[in-house]
Amino acid sequence: MPAMSLTSLMCFKIPFLVLFIFTHFFSRFAQSLSFSIRRFDPKHPRIHYEGDASASNGDILLNTNDRPYGVGRATYVKPLHLWDDCSLTHQADFTTHFSFTMDNVSESEGAGLAFFLAPFGNTAPLNSGGENLGLFDQYPSTTGSAKAKNQIVAVEFDTSPRQHVSINENSINPLVNASWDPNSQAGKAVDVWITYNSKTKNLSVFWTNSTSRGNSSLSCFIDLKEALPERVTIGFSASTRLKLERHCIHSWDFHSNLDSMKCGSSVG
Repeated sequence: MPAMSLTSLMCFKIPFLVLFIFTHFFSRFAQSLSFSIRRFDPKHPRIHYEGDASASNGDILLNTNDRPYGVGRATYVKPLHLWDDCSLTHQADFTTHFSFTMDNVSESEGAGLAFFLAPFGNTAPLNSGGENLGLFDQYPSTTGSAKAKNQIVAVEFDTSPRQHVSINENSINPLVNASWDPNSQAGKAVDVWITYNSKTKNLSVFWTNSTSRGNSSLSCFIDLKEALPERVTIGFSASTRLKLERHCIHSWDFHSNLDSMKCGSSVG
């Protein structure tokens, strides 16, 4: 077999070099998550249903069983890449919009729903019904740090025992909250927008009712890189107390932007 010439050897190596650079650079760059869902089906490939949650008539019904202290969750099957360890300041911005309704709202025996971010693969803990909204164990283990174990950031729409919208980190006790009247919203579609600016560390919530001119907002400073792991689960969780309170998600849009060009621009 004749020896390979220098020119042939170079031609042989160049495609592999290009492939290496391409995969190294773009695997780092393609870290965004974006989707828009207008209809939810029982076998929707991108939604994982947990507990009492199920798809019903194109919506997500988070609480379907008439049992006390029920929990239902629906999460996106792919993780959100929230930050990159190549840089202390390298974090994702994101915005999400969803529409929901509540029915059978009870001031004394309801609970509420939440949009949440948690470690990827997170599932509902035991004893998380009622005011814990399927996110926090009412009787957490006494070993280790409860805050470290939780690693949850949530925007909650509570109906009982506190009627408010809140931003929570690792606890049912809110960082900030604003009062709202769930009874006046019962059976009406509520639109919610949540945005996170990684530069200012500002998490903002805006909500409005389609049949009302009123709207409300809430925001707080929170460093999600400190609060959450690099990859997280995103989704919805709802719970009940002694009475069935129906929580229904009608649509969900989500868009994130983790610009990894700085991370992947050097090859070595």
